[in-house]
Amino acid sequence: MLNTFTKYSALIILSSSLAIGCVHEMGPIDSDSPEQLLQNNEMTESKTPKLRQANGEPAESPAIQTALSAPSVPTMKAVSFVSDGGQSTGSINLILTNPTLHTTKPTATVAVRILDADGLNVGSDVIAKTVFSAPFLPEGSQSFACMTDKYGTCTFTWTAPDAAFEEGGNVAIDVTAGNLNAQAMLSVFAAPNPLVIQKPGAGVQLPTSPYAEGSTFQVPLYIATNGTVPGAYDIEFNFDPTKLRIIGASSGSCDGFAAPTTNAAFNANEEGTLHVIGIGSTAGYDCVNEESVHVANLTFEVLPGAANGDATATSPVSCVVHDLIDENLTELAEEKPCDFGDAMGTSKSGEVLIQPAH
Repeated sequence: MLNTFTKYSALIILSSSLAIGCVHEMGPIDSDSPEQLLQNNEMTESKTPKLRQANGEPAESPAIQTALSAPSVPTMKAVSFVSDGGQSTGSINLILTNPTLHTTKPTATVAVRILDADGLNVGSDVIAKTVFSAPFLPEGSQSFACMTDKYGTCTFTWTAPDAAFEEGGNVAIDVTAGNLNAQAMLSVFAAPNPLVIQKPGAGVQLPTSPYAEGSTFQVPLYIATNGTVPGAYDIEFNFDPTKLRIIGASSGSCDGFAAPTTNAAFNANEEGTLHVIGIGSTAGYDCVNEESVHVANLTFEVLPGAANGDATATSPVSCVVHDLIDENLTELAEEKPCDFGDAMGTSKSGEVLIQPAH
């Protein structure tokens, strides 16, 4: 799956969410409708003047400016030029936010910008048709139409159906406006198997979708026994300090365990080794009797440059339970590797998916 991302590495930039434009799902098309003109390869005529900047360049849509400049959401940009007898008839600029979809991030935003043969925005009221094609879509495809604003731009969101995450795969995108055409592709990750902890021991749930350079994410830490009440734990994490930085640790959802003691503020980020020690206060807390006890949350930051220019990079994380004891001070686990859940499922080591900031 990651090879798909590499293919588009030259096209990856960052974006934030775009404003949603006028959009409707295509139904039956009337013979006199703008959609029918579009289907017949006729460009609908704009009703507004073509906007220019002071330097003569086409005026830029605020939505497109946002897509190209704002951080934290991976974006793929595709540009298609169409020629007729050697003469350019215009172009479609297609920008996709979040081009890799996961169960936790199932929605992409599509921004379409249409330019004429002179490189000017076509203006408002031009219809663009977008077709999403994949085996897991109803009847193999879904079609949408949107109408451009005065900047020759329209935007809308598309959410992958639940069925898409059963096996994952690629979604082909085809945008048409008159005789202009642009293509792009979304990638859908199959839903990972849930975290399974080999008892007694510890489990760590890493993100199941990519995080951009400069962003932060939280990692839940769980401990599990064979039915006894947990009393304390001593766990060591190892991570790549050139890609990730530990910010701190807080208590989990079980009030029977307070925030753990760590070396996050000392040398953890120098050595890439985080020590996490927690002691339970079991009286009156039913949560300590649960099958897996959520004892802590660890907060990490993805460092600038962590992706090293790759469309999607990975950063390995591992951990070992030095000691896990119950409330009677009985040793339950010693020097035992943790179980990890991540985008690929459950294993004895985990990976954080990273995408570039620009």
